[in-house]
Amino acid sequence: RKPFDPGEEAYLYLVEIKTIQGSRVPLNTVSSQYDIVDESVGYSLMEEIEKNKITENTNIGKIITLSDNNKYYVFKLSREIKSNTLNIYVLKNINQVTEIYDRLNTLSIIFVCIGVAIAIIMSIILGQRIVKPIKNIIKTTEKITTDDLSQRIVEPKSDDELKTLTQIINQMLDRLENSFDNQSKFVSDASHELRTPLAIIKGYAEIIKKRRFADEEIFEESIDSIINETENMKNLVQKLLFLAKGEISKINTNFQIIEMKEFIQQIYNDTEVSTKTHKIYLERDDVYEIKADVTLLQQAIRALLENAMKYSEKGTNVYIKSAIIDGKNGEVSIRDEGVGISEEDSRRIFDRFYRVDDSRTKATGGTGLGLAIVKRIVELHKGEIKINSELGKGTEISIVLPLVTQKTEIVPQRLRTNKKI
Repeated sequence: RKPFDPGEEAYLYLVEIKTIQGSRVPLNTVSSQYDIVDESVGYSLMEEIEKNKITENTNIGKIITLSDNNKYYVFKLSREIKSNTLNIYVLKNINQVTEIYDRLNTLSIIFVCIGVAIAIIMSIILGQRIVKPIKNIIKTTEKITTDDLSQRIVEPKSDDELKTLTQIINQMLDRLENSFDNQSKFVSDASHELRTPLAIIKGYAEIIKKRRFADEEIFEESIDSIINETENMKNLVQKLLFLAKGEISKINTNFQIIEMKEFIQQIYNDTEVSTKTHKIYLERDDVYEIKADVTLLQQAIRALLENAMKYSEKGTNVYIKSAIIDGKNGEVSIRDEGVGISEEDSRRIFDRFYRVDDSRTKATGGTGLGLAIVKRIVELHKGEIKINSELGKGTEISIVLPLVTQKTEIVPQRLRTNKKI
């Protein structure tokens, strides 16, 4: 029987006995014969194995190639038996495994090449998808000039960062175009407003030049008119300069905590003393605090009072109210009993140079900038301005500003007025 059974797999094993005298007796087990024979095949295989340095016991196999061009996985087991040495070599033909490995290696190389090719193709495709919108952005922006801000970048179909970037750039162009349009309109309106007083000044100057000092009354009247129109131009220019400062950082402000009850009371007292044409009522004066620039807020409220009296009949009432609303904001309202404003005019009343009635504006000397300045002041305070008007019943304009503290005191108050009823 076999010296050992290596299992069902196709193993080749050799057994060699080295005698004490040094002779080697191979047992060739390649065939089914297990008798001790003196054949060259046994020696030749063992010599080849020993040439591959399989001379000691190996716990880990080694791959060798023999003269038959086959690859083998070799283990060696050596034992001393009564001064004789028994060497057992177990060889496993791994040609099939090697072929599979070589095929896998070849396939791996092929797959790597295919992968690299796909990666290159995808890079080209993705590169075109990325570069094309960027080229489109560059091409469009090159067309944009101060004379033509209407150009817009076509948004890519892909829903990615490039689409977001395109949308942001288009939004920026929208704001830029709107800003240029507003600037052009502002310059045009300002030029129109300045043209009238300049024409008046020129006319009176020509009268003075023509008549010299022949008529003292006309001379004095002309000088007064020139001074009056010069003052009007000065006020107009000051208002234009204020509105031209678009950013908060360009306007000098001094924000501080204001106790609104005392603040509104002072404005009421000042208005009560200065006006003789209207009845001024203080409907409500709650206790609360806000953070504001005193000078600018006074300017805004007084402008609303002046506007209310300017565009309502003499002898009518003007109401001031300062109240807490929704527990988070304070509201200062100015209400008149004038002719009111239509809904269409209400939407544009805060625009620069907008006038509801040009004929009435000429009579009152308005520039159409007062409410625009009030709105700008409210925006500086991060507040809100509202208008509620009805034709034939009057107008109420409210300034809403955030509270600083919860210090509140809402007490019903008797109406106060500068006139006896």
